[in-house]
Amino acid sequence: MRQASKRLLTLVMSQSVVHLKFSKPGCHLETAAILKQCPLKHGQDGILHLSSQTLGVAVSLNENADPTVRPDLQLAFDKISQENPLICASLMGYTLTVPITSGRPSLGTWQGLYVANFTGCKEASLVATFLPGQHVTSVTVTAPERGCHIITDTLAEAIPKSQGVSFFHLKHTSAALCLGSKATATGPLLESTLNRLVPESWNDKYFTHTYEGPDDMPGHVKSSLIGTDLVVPIVASGELGLGADQVVYLVEPRNSGGWGGGHRRSISRTVLSEKLFTSQTQMDHPVSDQSIDVTPCILDTISTLDNGLVNVLVQDSAAALVLADPNQAELLTSTLKSSTLDELPIQGLLGSSIVLAIYQGRLQLPDRCKLLVLASTGSKCRLCITLMSSDV
Repeated sequence: MRQASKRLLTLVMSQSVVHLKFSKPGCHLETAAILKQCPLKHGQDGILHLSSQTLGVAVSLNENADPTVRPDLQLAFDKISQENPLICASLMGYTLTVPITSGRPSLGTWQGLYVANFTGCKEASLVATFLPGQHVTSVTVTAPERGCHIITDTLAEAIPKSQGVSFFHLKHTSAALCLGSKATATGPLLESTLNRLVPESWNDKYFTHTYEGPDDMPGHVKSSLIGTDLVVPIVASGELGLGADQVVYLVEPRNSGGWGGGHRRSISRTVLSEKLFTSQTQMDHPVSDQSIDVTPCILDTISTLDNGLVNVLVQDSAAALVLADPNQAELLTSTLKSSTLDELPIQGLLGSSIVLAIYQGRLQLPDRCKLLVLASTGSKCRLCITLMSSDV
């Protein structure tokens, strides 16, 4: 194993552009088409990052077996967004990171790569980036019940005590990972908000994938809404680079857990910790409005990098990061609030950590999209920005 790890360090980052064609809008299972065009080689371990370059086309992981999940997922996002395709894409997300083992995605049994064409375009492109990993482990977490549960300490175990980045991947299609405040009320608030956004009454009214009870398809929707991949920097002290009140949540939306496994959820951890691949900076950014475009400061940070990845984490549990058209930002938050009655747990819903691709000297963003911080006006948010590339 020691010799294999040393061999992996000699492998460098590789990138390619994935081209996809569509005959119709909707959520499409595109695992084979994507992998055919990805820069993966047999024997490689690490991470594969996918970044959509096409406005209104999102990427996610979900059910690879029953095709009824796909139209149900499209319908649910249409209803959550009030049939706004650009909000659909921002909610599902334009980026995705998955673990790679021996040159193949190390996914859960039922997971497949989804490309959601919300705008009905005929073609789309993704930038695919492979980075070799050095430290790949897995952990099993058992949720005590349905709800949102703090699992930070469990995930932090066995992480190398050196600066870098940790990639977490949940190998299930009806659960999710997110960051949020460690305040006692956060978990119940996120659970109740998700239940209002995706009510189980939709199971009888709209959904076809209803085989495992009323929490079945709503669980799949919540998984793609929150996400199964989570990227957290490891700071110089060797600890997860979270904010003072930030923690990691396992979102368990099922009454009895997933098919055949109950509430036992498997999570893989891939760590990039060699300085060959990473450099890291932290900065405070003022928030003068409810949404602030932080793209310029990211561009300044990556100005010397031609190819690679950049992870941005906002270390404030009251703030969120989202790729969106700035003209849609206010509508995005108002749409979410219109479906809920309580305070909006925006970080859990939209996320606070994102990985973006740098390809041929350009930060890869969909047309018209910017990286936005959504936060309280007049506050400051701390950003932790980590570069990952053999060019660093």
